[in-house]
Amino acid sequence: MPSPVGHSLAGLALAALASFRGRDPEWRRTLCRYWKPAAAGILLANLPDIDYLPGLLTGDFNAFHHVYTHSLGWILLTSAGLAALAFGLGHSRPGRWFVFPFVLQLSHLVMDMLTDDGRPPFGILFLWPFRSDHWISPQPLFMRIHKADLSELFQWANAAAVGVEILWCLPFAVLAVWWGLRRIRTG
Repeated sequence: MPSPVGHSLAGLALAALASFRGRDPEWRRTLCRYWKPAAAGILLANLPDIDYLPGLLTGDFNAFHHVYTHSLGWILLTSAGLAALAFGLGHSRPGRWFVFPFVLQLSHLVMDMLTDDGRPPFGILFLWPFRSDHWISPQPLFMRIHKADLSELFQWANAAAVGVEILWCLPFAVLAVWWGLRRIRTG
């Protein structure tokens, strides 16, 4: 599945598309304020991979990967939780706090489905809890990251996989930021 580099670039692109709005003569000030949504976008785009933590603690890095945190059930639950938190904190538009995390985490699931998977069961539980079958694209766009354990992470095959992620995702991130900056300068 894609590395945090690919997921972070996707999160950055989506955060840029969501953050830059309207004309702002002080666009540099807007760009300085952008770091918070950018950081949130990167964090939320990587959130489904939180399932690595219990595996890391048990000694089997992939033990819990691609199960429940890689599903619509997870992203609905976490997005609803963030919207409820925003509502509780008095934010005026808590619906945004549902949509933003939902779209960012959905990008993670789509990217994972578009990646070569070398370990059964192949794919992710995309529609869990509604269905329990695994989903994966028959034509992968991304190369798999070899990660049976931490020592396996640092190898040339993984560097090549990250290079492919950058080739696919960086142009979208650059284009999204350029488009957002253009929008705030011209209105």
